[in-house]
Parts: sequence; structure tokens; C-alpha cells
Amino acid sequence: MTDIRLYTAEQSQRLDRLAIERMPIEGYALMTLAAKSAVEVLRCRWPEARDVTLFCGPGNNGGDGLVMARLLKGAGLQVAVVMPMGAGRAGSDADKALLDWNAFGGECQPLSNIDLNETDLVVDALFGSGLTRDIEGDIAAIVAAIDAATCPVMAVDIPSGLSCDTGCVLGIAAKADVTVTFITNKLGLHTGFGPELCGEVVLQDLDVPANLRNQL
Repeated sequence: MTDIRLYTAEQSQRLDRLAIERMPIEGYALMTLAAKSAVEVLRCRWPEARDVTLFCGPGNNGGDGLVMARLLKGAGLQVAVVMPMGAGRAGSDADKALLDWNAFGGECQPLSNIDLNETDLVVDALFGSGLTRDIEGDIAAIVAAIDAATCPVMAVDIPSGLSCDTGCVLGIAAKADVTVTFITNKLGLHTGFGPELCGEVVLQDLDVPANLRNQL
């Protein structure tokens, strides 16, 4: 049965930890499951897409995007990765995702090398549900560039800049055509500006069992 409850950021993060501890599954394996499920949605919604640009942050949200990039490249698509905030913490799951992307022959490019009007699809994996501060400066300009793109946008877990708990915009937020969210349906996706910014919300529960959800 589909879980129709709405979860806060803290509850979602707690359930992530429970899944890793109790299922049991390693954090990077869970990240890979999330990325595979997102790629499935991407290929289903945009089967004609051949050129995909992914914006990846330094945290787990960006790690999801980097694994997606590797899977898409492996499927024969033209893939560009932009990491405007650089790499994540050494030894983290996001760092492993970057190492695997590089080992697969992938590279990261500056936005100045990419024409977003020439790509078929943009994937927003900059910030996840843990964002609590306003997006400002150069990163705000990146989000504005995503919003100005003429191609469709897919958000990973939550559009960057949308508050997971309130649905408020934190300075600026990306607007998605489809948002693929993992394990839990976040409160902010369905409140405030959430419905306007998320587009179609697709929940991928990653087979996390109901008994873990009931512990929250």
C-alpha cells in the first residue's frame, strides 16, 4: 500500500538512517537504488531525451545526481555534469559517487561550457531536503539559469530552494516539471509553493518496509 503520509525533513532523515541500520543496506547502496529509480522515471517521462545536463551539489542529493549521470552515460546518453559548489566531504557517499563518475570517464564542467537551450533535459540535484538557509550569490544565479532553461526540468527528491517542512522558497527555488522523491513524501512538496514548483510528484519508496515507517 502506498504511504500517503507527509513527513518533515527530520523524519525523512531519521527514516533514511533506520533503513540503513535495519534493512540493512549501506548508504551508497541506498543512494544507488534512489538513482536507479530516478533514471527509470526519467526514461519513462522523456524517452526521447538524448542529452541530459545534471546540476549536482556536494551532499547526498548531488550524490544521487552523480550516480544518475553514470547510469545515463552507461545507457548511451550524452551527459554533462555541473558541480558549482565542488566536491563533497572526503569519504562520504557523495564523494564515492563522484569518484565512480570520474572512474567511468565522466567529468564536471562549468556552466559557461553548456548551452541549456541545447540540452533535452535538466536534472536539479543541487540541494535536498536538508536545506534550511536561503540560496544566495553565485548559486542563486545557477538556480535562475535552471529556471530560465527552455527544456524540461526534473528535480531529485525536492526542487532546490524549496523548504522541505514549509513549502516556502528559500531565497530562490528551481521549478520542476517532475519531482522524484525518495522513501517519504515530504511535507513541503504539497504545501505552500510546493505544488507550483514540483510539477508531478513521483514517490519512489525504495522498498523501505512499513514497519520502519511506523517507528517514526
